[in-house]
Amino acid sequence: MRVAKFRNCHFPPLNDAPALILPRLKHLELVAVCLSKGDMECLLRGCTALEYLHLQAINGLSTFHITSMTLQTICVCCSCGRKTSQKVDHGMVIQDTPALERLLVVDQEGPTRINVISAPKLTVVSYSSDKYSELVIGSTPVQKMIPTSLTLKLCTVKVLELESIGPYLEQVVGFLRCFLCPEKLYIEIRLGPVVDNVIQYNNHVECLDLHLSEITLNSYRGTLPEIISPAHQR
Repeated sequence: MRVAKFRNCHFPPLNDAPALILPRLKHLELVAVCLSKGDMECLLRGCTALEYLHLQAINGLSTFHITSMTLQTICVCCSCGRKTSQKVDHGMVIQDTPALERLLVVDQEGPTRINVISAPKLTVVSYSSDKYSELVIGSTPVQKMIPTSLTLKLCTVKVLELESIGPYLEQVVGFLRCFLCPEKLYIEIRLGPVVDNVIQYNNHVECLDLHLSEITLNSYRGTLPEIISPAHQR
């Protein structure tokens, strides 16, 4: 079996069962399932060849760890249609993932903390600015899109996707300063309060000056020109 998709399921306690080993599984999707932290980690340990992991509307979790030598893509979504998971305040720790290239969080509901300890090949990051509490990649922590430390800038990320709600230009610029070498920037603009002033920046945003070659704006209606003003101030 190479692909497995579980939807609207309640997993029995896996720790009480014989070890679940799925050596050929490469693609795993869990949508609207209920399982504990221990069961999640047990399931992932048994997927020794896993390359793609999709987690959506998972119930019953606390902070859990992901360790995988083969995992290339992690996609996380806490909402399921109009419903959200019963508990979205869990965290996710991604450690020892030498093959991880893409970290995609595709809604605004969480997890509230994502800690990427080791992902040397991480090149694509999708980030929602609304309800995240903290994103940590290596030793660079970001709280609600505001970098709390810039001691280590992220040099591996080449593609950055941001979803912004409301007038958060200053936070977006601060977040961009964490990333040294992005070549493509995708911005999803949601309806929110209108920005009534344009902030002028004397210091250039390094990634916009040196490496960025493509900017894509989605849902841009021409009413928020300050969103793209940093790109013109080179």
